[in-house]
Amino acid sequence: VFTLDLSTNFGSVTQSPGGTIVAIDVTSSNGIGGTLSLTSTTNAIQLVDNITVYGGDINIVSGTNMSIAGTLTANNMFFEVAKTNGILALGTPTDGGAEPLMLTAGTGGRVSLVADNYSQPVSGNTITTAGGTVELAPYSAINTSLFGGNGLVVDTKLLPIIQTNGGTIDLGGFTNVPAGATAPSASASSVTIDGPVDLTGIATTLRMDATGTVTQPGGTITAGGIIANGSAVTLTNAANNFGNASGSATTTYTVTTSAPLTLGNVTAGTSETIVAPTIAIAGTQITPALSLTAQTGGISETGSLLVGSLNGSAAGAATLTGTNSLSAIGNFTATAFVLNDSADLTLAGTLTAPSIAIRAPANLVTLGDGATISTGGSDRPSGPIQAALEPSNGGPGAFIQAANFAQIGTSFVLGIGGGPATLQIATTGNMQFDPPLGLAASTTWLILNTNAGTANGDVYVKALDVTYTRPGGVNLFGTINGIAGGVAAAAGHIQPDIDLRYLFNGCVIAAAVCTPPAVSQNVTLGGLLGFLPSTPSPTPVLGQLASLQFLTLPQQPGDWVDPDVVPPNISFVDY
Repeated sequence: VFTLDLSTNFGSVTQSPGGTIVAIDVTSSNGIGGTLSLTSTTNAIQLVDNITVYGGDINIVSGTNMSIAGTLTANNMFFEVAKTNGILALGTPTDGGAEPLMLTAGTGGRVSLVADNYSQPVSGNTITTAGGTVELAPYSAINTSLFGGNGLVVDTKLLPIIQTNGGTIDLGGFTNVPAGATAPSASASSVTIDGPVDLTGIATTLRMDATGTVTQPGGTITAGGIIANGSAVTLTNAANNFGNASGSATTTYTVTTSAPLTLGNVTAGTSETIVAPTIAIAGTQITPALSLTAQTGGISETGSLLVGSLNGSAAGAATLTGTNSLSAIGNFTATAFVLNDSADLTLAGTLTAPSIAIRAPANLVTLGDGATISTGGSDRPSGPIQAALEPSNGGPGAFIQAANFAQIGTSFVLGIGGGPATLQIATTGNMQFDPPLGLAASTTWLILNTNAGTANGDVYVKALDVTYTRPGGVNLFGTINGIAGGVAAAAGHIQPDIDLRYLFNGCVIAAAVCTPPAVSQNVTLGGLLGFLPSTPSPTPVLGQLASLQFLTLPQQPGDWVDPDVVPPNISFVDY
């Protein structure tokens, strides 16, 4: 068959499976009233021209080189040259001159041009969609390049003939309609941006799909947004100018732009790194390691962080208040830092911000060995706590809300610029500071909201406040304002009332005299007391603090210091 003229057809035209069409020209000058689908890879169709489909699609596959020319109109169009090194020609020379291509897809329609090579033997071609997508992809697993010379090349003549009117250009991936696909997937082995690409007036979004890497070795990207999918995505030219980004990578996903950036959904197998003037996270980020750098402004998040560790910085505030499951914070700097979390969280590096709020009310928050909180704060004034100075109420400093809190090894709290720091910890369960290393915070006002729980371990602080709602117990050791020993307890503060179950260095917090608790009230020993082989000596009657001499029991050889290790021969002096 030399010419397949479908002009007399008023319905859909579909090729039977296994059939073969050999035609110099497939045409339908009077139009087709349904979908035209000729998709056998054994077809030998040389030219498709002047076909209008009313209310349907055009899907043409040829196992030989093919040209598409004339006026082609349909909701969606799919043209594939199904052979290695095949050529899809846009427009064709004719006996009477040149016949350019005028291809028009419907509103939101899709145009797929699949071949290992494109050519434009004539000028005057146009490819138009109304907010749709143009897919430019190879048939074979080869590179797809914008303005390069390797693999399937989209050159500086082809790109300008495309007008998506606010739509998308997809490089390297296509929707395999003959196989029943409804979404694009990668056919290219890699995608490279090899020259400066400006999609202004051509498309809003640049999508890149590869089974391998997506990189830009030779040019910048100017577009409304990008979608990039590959084994690794590396789009790090500092002059990139796009305002939205999403995609996936089996390893690393790394994006840099000079425009304020909104992140959609991103999945990265090993790490995700984002650099932009400002960052707004609207989608879900799934990765073991997330790094965010907002160079001139802040970071905001209303999406989800399903992330192992977070590092980065913001010139403004970092407000991460979406639905988050974050396991660790490494090094991060911002003017303010707010995190809502629903996972057990470890602060492992240095977190720096004048104002910090970490809220994980149903989980464990751990301050790791060597970790540092560098924050703002206030020198504690005399008298009861002033609510306005508490970080939980917007005062300077760091606020940690958790079910339980643990501090491991030696951790640090510092005031920014050498000033005072305030750390407020609120739990509904227990607080455990490391014995004997503890919290090194000599310029810090430490506020412990224990509610009905407990606090134990070593702290070295400038000032100490403990609050409770109903009695639990506190048994802390260390220094307050450089004061060691039992006398340090008098430098602490407690609300609502002084209670024998709240101790610092063995003495009741805020009591005018050092009052060790009676044996029956020693909440630290609790139910173990009746099983100890000896009982403590009677409590001596002590005078005022000004003339106190404190009795201390000498450490016996072999005494255990770490309460996590319980020896088989427990005695009172071990506690």
